[in-house]
Amino acid sequence: MMRMMGGGTVVAVGVMLVPGSVQAQTPAAVNARAEISAAVAGSSATLEAIERQAASRDRVRQQEIAALQAQLMEAQARGAAEVARVQAELIVAREALVADLAARDPAFAAEIEGFRREVTDIASNPEGAAALARYNRGDRAGAISVLDRLRRARDAARQFSADIQSAAEARQIATLALDARAKGDPAFDTGAVILRFEEVTRLDRSDYDDWFQLVQLYRAAGRIADAIMAAQQLETLAGDDWGLSSALILSADLLLSQGDYGGALLRFQRSLDLFDRLAAADPASTELARAVSVSLERVGDVLLDQGDLQGALVHYERSLENSERLLAADPGSAALARNVALSSRKVGDVLLEQDDTGAAGARYGQSLAIAERLFAASPTSTDLAGDVAVSLTKVADVRQVDGDLPGALVLYERALGIFERLLAADPVSIDWASDVSLALFKIGDVLVLRGDRAGALEHHERSLEIRRRLALASPSSAVFARDLSVSVNRVNEIRGLQG
Repeated sequence: MMRMMGGGTVVAVGVMLVPGSVQAQTPAAVNARAEISAAVAGSSATLEAIERQAASRDRVRQQEIAALQAQLMEAQARGAAEVARVQAELIVAREALVADLAARDPAFAAEIEGFRREVTDIASNPEGAAALARYNRGDRAGAISVLDRLRRARDAARQFSADIQSAAEARQIATLALDARAKGDPAFDTGAVILRFEEVTRLDRSDYDDWFQLVQLYRAAGRIADAIMAAQQLETLAGDDWGLSSALILSADLLLSQGDYGGALLRFQRSLDLFDRLAAADPASTELARAVSVSLERVGDVLLDQGDLQGALVHYERSLENSERLLAADPGSAALARNVALSSRKVGDVLLEQDDTGAAGARYGQSLAIAERLFAASPTSTDLAGDVAVSLTKVADVRQVDGDLPGALVLYERALGIFERLLAADPVSIDWASDVSLALFKIGDVLVLRGDRAGALEHHERSLEIRRRLALASPSSAVFARDLSVSVNRVNEIRGLQG
């Protein structure tokens, strides 16, 4: 189509823009340079410059472009080589027209250069070039819609990239905050560190270790529902058997806290099977051997809670044997020594349930000796301080069963002092709060046996108050509900004794 203007003819924008038939063009076949030249030559700025200058040579070039356009459409049927030749001539003709106009009109030259930069950038990738081709063929709404989607996608990609970079920095800071928490720094309690890891996972949801930390932190803060959510995310991110096994252990721990022993046992056993298989394939791996020990202990814990003492003892003794073998190969390892202490303590738990106080006391004594040695070497470690307090409590349990109430009371009070100090440094920790409540409960029981009902009531009421707070903070926890019920009954019993 042509329209008359100023005594001459100006090719309509639709003709100048179309480099080929609509049906023949696909995104893969788009010639970016052809589309750029079509967009620039057919722009409103170019058409207005032609009208202003009204030069005959511009009209001649327009006619040449129209003729080449017609040839190009005819060449579609004759093969790719013919199309390429005519298309090259068409590009040259369009660029020559624009260059001549720009040489005579500085204002147009500046305007069209800016337009050329933008369409060149649009056509710098296949999707943009295809959108520009749609625009050149008259589908302006469709083309601009495509470009809007591309822009949003690129904005999202840019934001994702920025978030990943920000998450990397936030993760570094959160790691230091986690270390400060482990050292008992009151400025970095469990709640403060949770906020930092939540920020990291908002920015980058794909990092397994971030969710691993969050599960443990949520659990320590009593946020069991959040911990379960994080554990589920962890299982989906596990890329190998090791990662899946670790995630299963965390999930099982959470189920155990809600009283789901069957679900917990299934996950612990599945984790143990995975670690056993990995360790068999790599018998020299100390890390895998330690993982087997941990899984053995977890299975033993559930069996013990279900009353299967012999099954629990078999798993605990296998774990202890495994840990002692590893420590013998690396006697300077504090981590391996701690594993031996923990396994020895668990063996003692079963022996005490079987009323073998002599053997239980020996195991607890071994655990306490290791814990005290490790804590003396790292006196700022809250975990090692907790190990000492737990072992003190276990030794005190044996002394109480054997009738040594004064000896048991001294050890319980030492343990209570340590737990209270740890809780004061991290007041939102449910672990330390639970340990304080248990120590108070045990001291109260010893005082009842010694006839000090007033002292016993005071300790049991303090224990009850903590357990009530824990149960309210974690209403789905079967463990906290059970502990609260036991404390209520014990306080009522003592009040009954007092009349």
